[in-house]
Amino acid sequence: MRPGRKGTPIIPHVQHSSHIEPGRDGLFNLVRSTPPTLKYEPGVFVAEGDFIIVHGRYSGIGLPVNWIVADIVRMQDGVLVEHWDLAQGLICLASVLRPEGLRPQK
Repeated sequence: MRPGRKGTPIIPHVQHSSHIEPGRDGLFNLVRSTPPTLKYEPGVFVAEGDFIIVHGRYSGIGLPVNWIVADIVRMQDGVLVEHWDLAQGLICLASVLRPEGLRPQK
């Protein structure tokens, strides 16, 4: 570990998501690059030991569908040291099962 401000050690950050640049700066740069239209709706937060899972929906990100994302982070001494995420585009299940909508079939 290299020293940080006032001699405190900087804990390395491991980024496991391939679409985010490596290191803590990659995660911060992703957040800084989000459009002003971004909306986040939190769902479920789960924490056990050093791990936290945050599950929610992102909309207004310039994509044709909203995204459901589970971010998984590992903390060490109050610092985020690892990050993973799982993302899935949200689609209307009814439009997949019955493209004509919710009308009864004849």
